[in-house]
Amino acid sequence: MNASPALVVAYDISDNRKRRLLFKHLSAYGTPLQESVFYCPVTGAAQRQQLSRELKEVPLAENERVHCFLVHAGQTALLSPSPIDPLCWIAE
Repeated sequence: MNASPALVVAYDISDNRKRRLLFKHLSAYGTPLQESVFYCPVTGAAQRQQLSRELKEVPLAENERVHCFLVHAGQTALLSPSPIDPLCWIAE
């Protein structure tokens, strides 16, 4: 069985307006797991690219971060490159 991948998106945003905007965008794609972590099932590359475009619309300050982890069925670990960019796709 070839299950579609999912995204786990975590963010560290200090600005309340930007946090609300990210929450709104991510709520359209998935379910909040914690205060700033979402699980987003994706139905394909087009949906993942659309989410990426929406996340890039949120201007990030130098100390703010959004991390997107692509998780495949059966995957047991996530890779974390260093350094991590402000908006970064990991384990893709």
